[in-house]
Amino acid sequence: MTADRGRRPTLRVEADLDIRVAGTSAHLGGHGDRLTLTCAEPDQLWAAVSVAGAGAPTGFDSGPRAVGRLADELTAAGLGLEVVGPHGTMVRMGHGVHSPLGRAATGSYAVRPGTPSAVASVLGRQQRRTAAAIGVAGLLAGVSAGIAALTRSRRH
Repeated sequence: MTADRGRRPTLRVEADLDIRVAGTSAHLGGHGDRLTLTCAEPDQLWAAVSVAGAGAPTGFDSGPRAVGRLADELTAAGLGLEVVGPHGTMVRMGHGVHSPLGRAATGSYAVRPGTPSAVASVLGRQQRRTAAAIGVAGLLAGVSAGIAALTRSRRH
């Protein structure tokens, strides 16, 4: 963690984490202030994490608002995240991202939808279009809770 005079501290990470939930897997990697989540079946991982998160203590959002909240937490921690599926970047969020479209869809300017082909590939397999298009990044809700807790503990 670093802090410049008069600025909030930023979180720096080294990440190499394999995630397995309900038969699907992903890899979270990163260095410094950039993280990348790579997943072959982001819609299935999102569905599994959504079910797990529904039983979480207060503060858990679902759908597009969960994505916006995660993006805001990442921004506050000084971190950026890219979610990559089999057809390219699904979404970018957090520090360094500013998108009016993301604000309209998730409530946060810190969310930018990825390439049309990557997003369309999930939409083609998913019945619930809204959850797939924007909610795919919400699969990180569990990771964001850890980042938020670490950030809060570092501030105190």
